[in-house]
Amino acid sequence: MTQNTQKTLTALNINTGSNLAEFLESGHEDLQDWLHEQADGHADVIYYAKAEALYIEASLNERQDAEAMVEVCGGFPEGCDMATRFCLLAFWITYARLEKETREEIETAIANLDFEREYYEAKERINEAIDCLEAL
Repeated sequence: MTQNTQKTLTALNINTGSNLAEFLESGHEDLQDWLHEQADGHADVIYYAKAEALYIEASLNERQDAEAMVEVCGGFPEGCDMATRFCLLAFWITYARLEKETREEIETAIANLDFEREYYEAKERINEAIDCLEAL
């Protein structure tokens, strides 16, 4: 499915954002799996100092959402240190940011596809009208 989508977007010269392009080229079928992989391998998630800095600079809503996701997933492991906590919170902040950006890119691509579809439908109607006129 994603290869056909990529081919369609390329054939229609529809620009995709970098996240959507990477997802479509990755061969993943599930966006959530791809987002998880991307967030999990991000330097801001792997390295404690970067994770702490990301958490500190995140908005209050991002921090609250990350903390809620940790709770939904069972909470922090018992006895985990601050480094582990910051890395886990940074994961959910990064995941949410990637998801938001990618969803926005998907919405833009869909809008562009809708525009192209309208154009081609209008073009088809024009061609039918021309055929009718030529038949006269």
